[in-house]
Amino acid sequence: MRITCPECQFSRTIDETKIPPRSVVATCPKCKTKFRFRADPVEEEFQLHDAAEVENGTQSDKSKTEQQHIMPELHDPTEKPGDELWRKIGDMPPPPDATDQNHGWDQPDAHENTDMEHGMGDHDLPMVEVPFERLDKYGFFSGLITTIKRVLFSPRLFFSVMPLGRGIARPLLFALMILVVHDILQAAFLKTGILPSVGFDGQALPAAEAEAFNPFSLIMFSPFMWIIVLFFSTGIHHLLLTALKAAHGRFEATFRAATYATAPILLGYIPIANETIFKAQMMVIFVWNMAITVIGWKCLHKTSYMRAGLAAAIPMAVLILALLSAMTGNAPQV
Repeated sequence: MRITCPECQFSRTIDETKIPPRSVVATCPKCKTKFRFRADPVEEEFQLHDAAEVENGTQSDKSKTEQQHIMPELHDPTEKPGDELWRKIGDMPPPPDATDQNHGWDQPDAHENTDMEHGMGDHDLPMVEVPFERLDKYGFFSGLITTIKRVLFSPRLFFSVMPLGRGIARPLLFALMILVVHDILQAAFLKTGILPSVGFDGQALPAAEAEAFNPFSLIMFSPFMWIIVLFFSTGIHHLLLTALKAAHGRFEATFRAATYATAPILLGYIPIANETIFKAQMMVIFVWNMAITVIGWKCLHKTSYMRAGLAAAIPMAVLILALLSAMTGNAPQV
């Protein structure tokens, strides 16, 4: 079957036997336009076999119901684009692990869109654009908040349906906003005395030094520092993923997971002066961040949790060993 996009005229020949019988909507890989590429087979079947019902007008309503079941439409004008599709996808079974490929996912699904580039979407899930990367449709605050909620509470689904090839500029901007705002709030908490000023050794600074120190003087360097940290750490992790034969995607996939996984740092916006509770807060942020990162690498690179987890754990293990070695070397000798 020859399918042509009515928007950009991109055309591709698809083996009709690989198209699910009830699929009627295609997604153009070039301009991402969704369009109907053939008539609804259910509607045609009813028109041919039940003419009396068509004459009475009931067939039209029934075919519309069937059509909505195949490709749900957005009926609520106040609902943001993709929200209903997101809920529908959430009701579908999650994609299996890379080591578990024999659970029927090789069979076409009736709810799936036809992907003109690959024949069918990965794991029978249509691609859903990140709201923060389509602010023209969602608006700034709605796109930002929706993206944060999906990252924090549905990371597996979020990364499973994330399209690649969109670049790293928007993911980088997302991470920088989370991180720099965190630094600004921390500076404000220190300046106002909500949080105590501490030195590099973790001890509280003397009153005179705390009064003279201006935490806002470092804010101008914050974006540049985080850009270096993000690219350096992602580069190390991507090399490890490649060494573990887990980097089936490009550097973009590794970077996207790392940047969107900064969302749990929002928890650090809450000032906590108690040292014990503060350490617990930092631990929750760290574990949440690493869990989302590993899930992102697993889904975007289509690898296993074991390999993605190893790529995340190895740098931490090396850092811990280096710190222990430094502490041992500085210990007094008897």
